[in-house]
Amino acid sequence: MGEFENYLLLKFSNAILKMRHSPYAIGMDIYWVEDDLRRPAVRLITNTREHAKAHSPEQRKRRAGDAFSALEALWNHSFWDWKTEATVGNEYCSFVGDYYDSEGISLRKAWIQSLGLWYENEFEESDFDSALELGSKIIEHFDELCLWSARELHPVILKKFRTDLPIIFFNRESPNEESMGLTRQANHSRLLSGYASFIRAYCGDEWGDFIEKKNSVG
Repeated sequence: MGEFENYLLLKFSNAILKMRHSPYAIGMDIYWVEDDLRRPAVRLITNTREHAKAHSPEQRKRRAGDAFSALEALWNHSFWDWKTEATVGNEYCSFVGDYYDSEGISLRKAWIQSLGLWYENEFEESDFDSALELGSKIIEHFDELCLWSARELHPVILKKFRTDLPIIFFNRESPNEESMGLTRQANHSRLLSGYASFIRAYCGDEWGDFIEKKNSVG
């Protein structure tokens, strides 16, 4: 792996080792700055059972903005504690803990150039379809990079918490096929029983089976 890949893994590893709270799950939120496919970024976030409980209607009379169930409070990204533990490629401070990642931004561009996928604005303006094709390949490579790093983080999680934790992938449209697929590949199925129950309840049995690796969908 190259400099950008190692940078991402080291940033997230150090963030996990420095955590002072005890999460039940860790999240990787993938997004594109200003919807620019040349500017992929990822946040490391967590959630605790205390935070989920505070949004669960089963703990008290349901209020506006609460989850519809304890499962949703645990696994729907809308109810997670959106405090950034670490980020790579971020350019705007949208959540608590966000910061401008100048080193990651520089390494990201060099990484995309090394893949032969970088394009300038002028190229996009003159040949949008070709630029979109390049951008789609950047997305694929960045997803693979985040998946690789998630797999590498499990030993770090085990070292820190003395137990392994699920790493849940999020994006703007979660849960969707992309985020569920990355989550499925990033974790041993035994870590995903709670998440699979949520997916089964909110997306259907076939997707719950997909998370539990009983079959494939699509």
